[in-house]
Amino acid sequence: MIEKLLLTRAGWIQIGPVFGDDRNQCGSVGERRIRYHVAIVGNPSNLNPKGFVLDNNEVQRYFDEKYSKVEGDLPSCELMAMEACEDLASRSGCPVRVEVTVGGNPEAGLTAFWTPENGVGRGCLFPRVPRDGPAGDRPFPLHSEEVLDRAGEAVIDVLDGQTAAESVARIHGPWPTDQFHLKALLGLGTGIVAIHLIHALIMGLVMVAPLVARLF
Repeated sequence: MIEKLLLTRAGWIQIGPVFGDDRNQCGSVGERRIRYHVAIVGNPSNLNPKGFVLDNNEVQRYFDEKYSKVEGDLPSCELMAMEACEDLASRSGCPVRVEVTVGGNPEAGLTAFWTPENGVGRGCLFPRVPRDGPAGDRPFPLHSEEVLDRAGEAVIDVLDGQTAAESVARIHGPWPTDQFHLKALLGLGTGIVAIHLIHALIMGLVMVAPLVARLF
C-alpha cells in the first residue's frame, strides 16, 4: 500500500531587476542567483486531474515568475521560503507537508515548513479559486453523483450509531471546490445534524413512554 508520495525539485532562483532595497535580502547583498530546494508530501489518493501531486516544472516556473522583477524590497530567506510554502501548497492538490529551503550557498540555507490547517489540506476542505486555464485544471472536480453517494453513506453511518465526526472522517476524500458542491456539502452536514436530533427525540420518547403508561 502506498501511504504518501514525495515530490522534490531543486534549482536556482534568478532574481531580475530589483526596484527596492536589497540590504536585507536572502544571501549576500547584490547576489542575484539563489539556490532553492522544494519537497512536497502528497496523498496518493488525492492527486490532481493530471495525476500529479504537482508538476515539478511548475515549481521552477513559480520562482521564475515570482522573481523575474521585484517591485519592492528583495526579501530575506525567511520571507521567501514562507511565501513559497504557502503559494506552492495552494497550487498543489491536497498536500500533507511542504518544505522550501532557500539559501545563497551550499553552507547556509533557511527552511520553512508548511502543514495544512486542522489536519486537512486547504485543497481538500476549503473553497479555492480556480487558476487560469481550462476547467479541467481545477483541483479535485467532484461530480454531484459523488456528493449524493457520500450523503447516503453518512445517513447509513449515523443510523448505525456513528457520530457525525466519525462519519465525515470515514468518507473524507477530495472535497468540492465550486459553489454547487459546497452547498451540497453543507446540506450533507445539516442532514447529519437533523438525523441526530431526530434520533435523540425518538430515544427520549421511548424512555418516557413507560413512565406515562404507568400514570394511566
